[in-house]
Amino acid sequence: MWFLFLDEDPLLCQATLGYSSAAHGRRLPLTDTIPAVRHKMDAIRMINERLPDVKKATSVGTMIGVAVLANVEVSLNACGMEKLMLILIFAIETDG
Repeated sequence: MWFLFLDEDPLLCQATLGYSSAAHGRRLPLTDTIPAVRHKMDAIRMINERLPDVKKATSVGTMIGVAVLANVEVSLNACGMEKLMLILIFAIETDG
């Protein structure tokens, strides 16, 4: 289901690729791989571009992108995923 949204919002695509690359890098003895850093930087740039426009800055896609990036930085364990799900539920419930 998640992959359906990746075509609709480039930010979600970059954030997801950053998350996946970071997860892959953590399975190896690496903390951050070059692809993980590149995808995360692209997602951060996209977030920054949305900030001047209140509607774009507070969209569900932007909030989910921020939540995914935050989760990458916090952890990739069950506790971090639980926090991410709470943020996503909040984002969806407050949209519109």
